[in-house]
Amino acid sequence: MRKVVRATGALRRATTYARRTSTLALLSFAIAGCATDPPPFNPHALQRPERTRATENVSRPLPPLPTTMESPLSATRPTSGPDAATTGPSVTEEDSVRLALQEIIQRTVANNSEVRVAGYEPAVDATRVVEAEARFDPEWFTQLNFEDQRILSPSSGLFSTASPFDPQIFRTWTFRNGIRQNLMSGGQVETSYGIQRINRDPASGRIRGSSTNPYELNELILKVTQPLLRDFGTDVNRARISIAANNQRISFLEFRKTLEENISEVDQNYWRIVQAEEVVRIQEDLLNRTLGTAKILVERMGAGIDASRLQTAQATASVEARRATLIAAKQRIRDLSDELKRRMNDSDLPVSSPLVVLPANGPVLERFRFDLGEQVATALESRFELGEQQIRINSADIAREVAKNNLLPQLNLTGQVNFQGVGNDSGGAFSDQKDLDNISWSAGLELSIPFGNRAARAIYKRALLQRMQAIEQYRALVNQVTVDVTQAAREVETTWNLIVARRRARFQQADALLAIQQRRQANAEALTPTFVQLELDTQERLANAQEDEATAISNYNISIGRLERAKGTLLRYYNILMEQQRSPRR
Repeated sequence: MRKVVRATGALRRATTYARRTSTLALLSFAIAGCATDPPPFNPHALQRPERTRATENVSRPLPPLPTTMESPLSATRPTSGPDAATTGPSVTEEDSVRLALQEIIQRTVANNSEVRVAGYEPAVDATRVVEAEARFDPEWFTQLNFEDQRILSPSSGLFSTASPFDPQIFRTWTFRNGIRQNLMSGGQVETSYGIQRINRDPASGRIRGSSTNPYELNELILKVTQPLLRDFGTDVNRARISIAANNQRISFLEFRKTLEENISEVDQNYWRIVQAEEVVRIQEDLLNRTLGTAKILVERMGAGIDASRLQTAQATASVEARRATLIAAKQRIRDLSDELKRRMNDSDLPVSSPLVVLPANGPVLERFRFDLGEQVATALESRFELGEQQIRINSADIAREVAKNNLLPQLNLTGQVNFQGVGNDSGGAFSDQKDLDNISWSAGLELSIPFGNRAARAIYKRALLQRMQAIEQYRALVNQVTVDVTQAAREVETTWNLIVARRRARFQQADALLAIQQRRQANAEALTPTFVQLELDTQERLANAQEDEATAISNYNISIGRLERAKGTLLRYYNILMEQQRSPRR
């Protein structure tokens, strides 16, 4: 079975980071019967890479808690370099690697643990299909039997005994080989060949005249049993195979679901790192601006000009507050990097590695317009949930047909043909058998009708209800898919409009700060506490406006991926091909 998702689509062609060639082949993990036993489970071997890479992390000394108010001059401490312990080193100063979104997705597809675990389910269900098909495989059987038989009946004249009802004793060895097979039509055929060595006990009666004892009896039997009403027909008898195959298709779609979830999370975390890195840049710039203001005030206070203790205290407090914000912003990048490394599950980038994964792609800033009707139509054709539910409805139809067939009486046609041969030994018995002089046959009908047939009627009613339930679930899914696409498309439009609004606000805040700085530099404004606080507040408002714009840009890029997932085209969007590999049968 091969299922391919083509890499096309207007949005895919328009998006910059998705233009790169990155066709990926994805195989569901097919587990075939192994010739040798697998190696024993070794948890320590699986833990070794993480243990080793964790030792590469360098522990940094933590600063002591302040016990007194520090000098205002401490506000001028740098934000990077050897004296940057208060905020931690810049992310770009640490060991880091920049990866493109496509490369991260490629590594996730190839190595993600959740994807690999889900990849076993199609293979597991494939074995259930084989198990259901094996019900119709031919079966070889052999029998070895000894029987000590006592027949109580009047003598037929061959024996002369004191009593005509003395038991006649037969001791029989039977060896039989044969093949039987269930048919797709519901019947069973069986052919067997048996050799019997029969010994009549002379103590059970005196034999009159000449008689062979012991003797051998060879027998070839052909036997057929075929239902005519209940259990008749290929569709009914292949129902288990069809349902098992449907379950395998569902597990393959569930595999796709796990893959889409992980790709979606990678996409979102990637753009959140882009945002977090921009926030760190903004907060570093804000801290440096505040440090510059504090430095001016400290210098003016030291020179005894016009800066007061109150002004410098205000500036110092702002510095420390912004230093704390920067610490949290840097930590967020590392947390998001760890999440990406967990999703990639790459041996070169384990979670315990000190390497920080940073984005190599800039955000998409192109305006997209969507035809909602086209987007909904695509989703109704592509969402895996709808495909799964259609398969479940098909399974419910199969179960209904089987239940309907079980309402019929059990009427079986049976037939048997025996080819026998008898002789003093095996050679004589076989020679007598090949003459085909001793042929017997039988044919018959077996009818069974349960009173009331309540069990079959209840099963049929349940099958009807379950089919109706499955159809209602499909109708509900159609509505849910429509809502998902509508809201996702609206989110793309909304986040774009937010970018526009946030950028305008950022322009205004930048101009306001520039005006304040120009007035201070021109000595047009006295450095009163009110003016100093105004400049500090304006710096913070500009940083907030920049962060709001970065958030809007990140959300816009995330919303594009969410729309693709809502449409069921996320794999196509990233040029991912899905193939299901059949397990070779032994």
